[in-house]
Amino acid sequence: MEQLATGEPEWDLQFDENGNLTSPAQGDFLAQVASQGVQDLFMFSHGWGTALSDAQALYATMFPLIRAAAQGASGLGKLGFAGIYWPSLWFPPTPASPVRSHFRNVVDAVGIEPTTSRLRVECSTS
Repeated sequence: MEQLATGEPEWDLQFDENGNLTSPAQGDFLAQVASQGVQDLFMFSHGWGTALSDAQALYATMFPLIRAAAQGASGLGKLGFAGIYWPSLWFPPTPASPVRSHFRNVVDAVGIEPTTSRLRVECSTS
């Protein structure tokens, strides 16, 4: 568990490809939410094709905005935030490969540049 700069607790929830919570353990997460006195938990998920670093940046931007919008709203108790992380990339970078955009990998593999408006493919039958 981390905290926003304003003190509200924030959790990173890791899920596997089957939708199972893998980190933190479910019981630990629920116990932490209760021990922090959180009454209203905002959970936010990134979209398809989002790298881990992009999801982290999204949550770092959105959680303070959600907090600011919730300030002064009637009926809300102590706030908490949870960022949901799930395997959303077809071919995520591996530790053995350099971290580059997947688009750049495709461009390198095909041998075209992004400014190319058409790809000419020649096939021969012999």
